[in-house]
Amino acid sequence: MLMALSQSDFVPDPAGPTSPAVDVIFTVAAGLAVLVGVALSIRYFRRERTPLGFVCMAGGAVASLFEPIAAANGLVHYPRAGQVILFSAYGVDIPLFLTLAYTAEIGLGALATWRLLRAGRGPNAIARVWLLIALGDILLETPALWLHVFSYYGPQPLNLWGMPLYWAPLDGALGILPAVLIHLLHRPSWKIPQYLVTVAVFPSSVAIFYMGAGWPIFLLMHTGVALPWIWLAALASIGLTYLFVRGLAALSTLPRDTVDEVRAVTWSWRAALWTPTSTGGALTTTPLPEGRP
Repeated sequence: MLMALSQSDFVPDPAGPTSPAVDVIFTVAAGLAVLVGVALSIRYFRRERTPLGFVCMAGGAVASLFEPIAAANGLVHYPRAGQVILFSAYGVDIPLFLTLAYTAEIGLGALATWRLLRAGRGPNAIARVWLLIALGDILLETPALWLHVFSYYGPQPLNLWGMPLYWAPLDGALGILPAVLIHLLHRPSWKIPQYLVTVAVFPSSVAIFYMGAGWPIFLLMHTGVALPWIWLAALASIGLTYLFVRGLAALSTLPRDTVDEVRAVTWSWRAALWTPTSTGGALTTTPLPEGRP
């Protein structure tokens, strides 16, 4: 019979504070990655007059605000001692380096995916970006864990050297959905409201992957069930992540004509909802102007 885990497995490891020097190194490294994204955004704006690079980086920054929810559910601990704490929520302290790291990871991931799709690289581009960021996540998190920048606690499955490997595919997928939507929906006629809505999609994408694909592992880690079931839940979360990424890859191949038809139908529905006129007691709608984007 499989034994249930005790509540002692859900207590953060008080392994010792991070060295302030180590925190500075990781903060500077994450900040440099963000600057790379900003530099690329400036380049694309100058060459193509598109602000989408800035949208991706801003979206990554906003998406980083979701981390307290993910950390509380995924049992991640950031020591307050030795780090610059930016804010706290859900009982989780969020250091500055983490916000910069998520801004770079999600923003650059979305930026790379969008540019590759724009260049006609197709669904393979999505798979490559996903796997590359997942691998980078492992390579960067491993020394951070060994240096006590943060830690995982509780019954973490697939934990071979301090890092539960189910996090890598989840983290690698966070910027894909916004990139696919930008690729399909962006038009030169976009104004500030459309760009702001796109920024808001980024934390929604994080929620979709962390909760939509991560729910099996996040749920079972908090139930006290035996460890083998938690390992199965981790594999289920990886499988769901794979299915979501495959679905987005297929979605990215939609023809432009099909997307335009969907947009036209959406605009007609919005016009019917928001522009009613009264004629003889009956509710009618303002006709959709021909050629409306």
